Amino acid sequence: MKLTNSDLSKLADLSKLNLTSEELSKFQSQLTQVFEMFEKLKDVNTDGIEFLSFPEVNRMREDIVIESNSNYLKNSKKVKNGYLKVKSVLGKAT
Repeated sequence: MKLTNSDLSKLADLSKLNLTSEELSKFQSQLTQVFEMFEKLKDVNTDGIEFLSFPEVNRMREDIVIESNSNYLKNSKKVKNGYLKVKSVLGKAT
């Protein structure tokens, strides 16, 4: 699979990467080589090899509510309703 400059530019944009034209060229070449290696896997003979799958088992544990040590609240500068108050990371709080 040949990766074009347009493909890589779109991928960089989606990844929020600001790449120079030199970096785009370098990464285009490197990623093309990686994709070509993956293409070679199509040539591997897998006749007689059984597909390996894992049974769907629920490995989740039951949530158990326990009392916590709230010493961290005593040492915090900002506490509101028993919780640590921090700056918003997703935008202005409503």
